[in-house]
Amino acid sequence: MSAAVQRKSTPAPEAARRGGRKPMVWEVIREVSRHYDEPVEAILGDSRRRRLCFVRHVAMYLAHESCGKSLPQLAAAFQRRDHTTVMHAIRRVEAAMESDKTALGDMATLRARLRVRMMWGIR
Repeated sequence: MSAAVQRKSTPAPEAARRGGRKPMVWEVIREVSRHYDEPVEAILGDSRRRRLCFVRHVAMYLAHESCGKSLPQLAAAFQRRDHTTVMHAIRRVEAAMESDKTALGDMATLRARLRVRMMWGIR
């Protein structure tokens, strides 16, 4: 049997099979909450504190990027009025990543943490 055929017929390891799962919105919110040390309730709340708004925007951006949900679905998950709030959050985070290396590093860290959690099935 050739190596290519053997690779196709060999079942994937358990971790690789689990790696294809997309995170749920609440998992993204929880991971962002842990990273920035802000309570989940605050991220979902109405506070307009600058730092908390940015943390909320990061959570919306990552959820949009990794969960495969529509903008209206994300707005509902974050208890917001409509999808334009999520669109605004995405634009703000993209702008922050272009101008701020810390934001770019935070996003890379959060993506990696989510990837590991999904791969190994860590809740």
